[in-house]
Amino acid sequence: MSDFAELLGVNAEESFKFFLQHLNDTIVQMPEARAGPNKLRVNLDELKHVASVLAHYAITSTSDGDSPHIGTPRSLVDVFDNFVYRGPANYNDSELMELAGSQTLLWAGFFRDQVGARHNIEWYDRLGQDFYSCASRHAPSSNMKRKECLRRMSINFSLWAKCFQKLSRFLRDKPYLLKP
Repeated sequence: MSDFAELLGVNAEESFKFFLQHLNDTIVQMPEARAGPNKLRVNLDELKHVASVLAHYAITSTSDGDSPHIGTPRSLVDVFDNFVYRGPANYNDSELMELAGSQTLLWAGFFRDQVGARHNIEWYDRLGQDFYSCASRHAPSSNMKRKECLRRMSINFSLWAKCFQKLSRFLRDKPYLLKP
């Protein structure tokens, strides 16, 4: 591997750590994320979940796998077509609804500035909340931690979407974050 390729090579763990750090820095600066003095409305499980969403889609191709649900969606139109218009075979599928929520969060959050003029972004915020709510409702009771994280994602979906938007703006303004 050349020195240049090694410098730019990113794996899933590095991507996750990058987004975890930057999302944490972003959310603590947002007044709407406060539940009281020195207390955030969000918890560490949510932070890890949203960091994993960005990390996953940062390293996933738009054409990964044979299913339209597997790869990174190209736009909110893909999300709408896959999960609303055509609809999944089963809205009781917790994993599929979590996937739908994460894809909605990616586009309604990280790409909010780009898609806001074309789409009713508040409608997509509510759709993302509904996807996470369905995922929580149908998650196995044996995994209460996951069920609770998905429930909190539903409640805080709009907050995370705005956090993604702020992070996206920061990263656009500071595109060279690699340190020599």
